[in-house]
Amino acid sequence: MVCAALTLIDPILARIIYVHAGVDYPHLQVATYLVVDAIVLALIANDVRHHHKARVYSGLLALFVATQLPTFVLYKLPLWEAFARWYSALPLP
Repeated sequence: MVCAALTLIDPILARIIYVHAGVDYPHLQVATYLVVDAIVLALIANDVRHHHKARVYSGLLALFVATQLPTFVLYKLPLWEAFARWYSALPLP
């Protein structure tokens, strides 16, 4: 349940920072990703400190980083730009 809740921190925090501080992309995304990753690292440290055998948070951190990295790389690729143009041209209602 903690892992599911952590996925909500980025969009909520991003809106708060954007509206109240005026920070925009890419700095906004870097800040929110760092906060989420820092929380997960703190949870990992807590597990290590209390000798918990379950290592759920290590996998969560790997998953978060794997989904965060394309944010800064994917939009620069010509294939992604072509996909975005194709998708935006779809006759959606």
